[in-house]
Amino acid sequence: MSSIKHYQRRPNPIIVEKLHNIWAKEALQRRDEVRNDLVKTISGEHALLQVRLAIAERFEKIESLTTPVPKLEPRNKQTQ
Repeated sequence: MSSIKHYQRRPNPIIVEKLHNIWAKEALQRRDEVRNDLVKTISGEHALLQVRLAIAERFEKIESLTTPVPKLEPRNKQTQ
């Protein structure tokens, strides 16, 4: 067992309360927008797909700055 003590910094309760209030206000606003048909909801699966595609696109842009990335061509279906 290591003799080094690890101290965890405690969050400032004033900041925690302010953040909680900001997020609570945002959540209520979003709820009201959905209830009043001002925004369209999407499924969690669809949202995750959008995030995955955005991340993949971001990494593709980063890689293209350092090394050329060949574009993939769609595979042709082989007829038998």
